[in-house]
Amino acid sequence: MWEVFLMRLWFKAPALIAACLAIAACGQKTINLPSDSAAYAQLATAAAPLEGQAYRIGDGDALRINVFQEPDLSLSEAVVDVNGNVTLPLVGDVSAVSLTSSELATELTGQLRRYLVNPQVTVAITRSVAKRIFVEGDVKKAGVFPLEGDVTLLGALAMAEGTSEIADTKQVLVFRTVGGQRYGAKFDIDAIRGGTAEDPRLAPQDLVVVGVSSSKQWVRNLIQLSPVFGSIFIALNQN
Repeated sequence: MWEVFLMRLWFKAPALIAACLAIAACGQKTINLPSDSAAYAQLATAAAPLEGQAYRIGDGDALRINVFQEPDLSLSEAVVDVNGNVTLPLVGDVSAVSLTSSELATELTGQLRRYLVNPQVTVAITRSVAKRIFVEGDVKKAGVFPLEGDVTLLGALAMAEGTSEIADTKQVLVFRTVGGQRYGAKFDIDAIRGGTAEDPRLAPQDLVVVGVSSSKQWVRNLIQLSPVFGSIFIALNQN
């Protein structure tokens, strides 16, 4: 009886697979976030408060501090410590966190006036911890990646070594927090890759989430199970 049941199951496998795929497609969750043109409008709205804002120094940022004609006081790399300070010769610890580079240069200039005549200080941010993006979900290498220059959604996915074979490429989410308010949008990266949709530019601290496709997951599971069914069928033929 058991052998007969397995034989029937084997011959009905194509119909079962089709039914499973249909169920999986029906069970695929649709993320209720702005999509298509509304998704781009959402990110544009979230980006508006960021436009024109000077970058403010944060913990862990690396700075290059140059004191004109004073090489002993200049630093090729000064890392902002956990207390938000940088340490400069003669001056000691100076609070740098939440200042722009020009504001910090002005502060250091004022501090150095106690020791130098007409000091001239410039500050450049060489590495920013805050300028990073987060990619998670069904990608090959989820993680935190530096945001250097203009990075688009496809660029972020490339940093994560691409999507997995079961990723839902029509529901890729981007979340952005501005002024304590969280914005979210949904993008179809198949359309972006095909050139029929724009590749959105990301901002510091953006979170990219790639969902899983239920139908693709079913197919992968069935492929993984196919050797098992094949072994059972061979064993039945040998008995």
